[in-house]
Amino acid sequence: MSDRITQLQDLVSRLSCTFSESLGVIGQFSEPQKFPEMEELKRLRAEKRRLRAEQKKRKQVVSDLPMNQKKVLENSQHVNYSADFAKARSLEVLQEENEEAAEKLDELLNTGEKLLKKIREARSFLSNGYLEAMSAK
Repeated sequence: MSDRITQLQDLVSRLSCTFSESLGVIGQFSEPQKFPEMEELKRLRAEKRRLRAEQKKRKQVVSDLPMNQKKVLENSQHVNYSADFAKARSLEVLQEENEEAAEKLDELLNTGEKLLKKIREARSFLSNGYLEAMSAK
């Protein structure tokens, strides 16, 4: 019985060593990669900030005008706001998608950490069994 446990423990040890070495090689020789989605998201966030600043500026200009000019200006800018709101809505959709992706990533990270913990516990269990078997001889 202990021979089977010893063999299993050796195989698990070799597997973990191979896994660790492969991660080291990947980390050593792989080149950093950019995520095009992140660049696009940064650009969209900057655009959203620019639109908000522009809207604030327009509101300030309108509030400084006399009452009769306000109505004329508000009517002429109505078309521009619809385009701005369409852009802002697409930015909001992208932000929501980003948040959903972040939640999925967190879930995957948690799952990965749980699996890693289980692997370490199993390895520890096998190592302890091996040590007990060796000390019993």
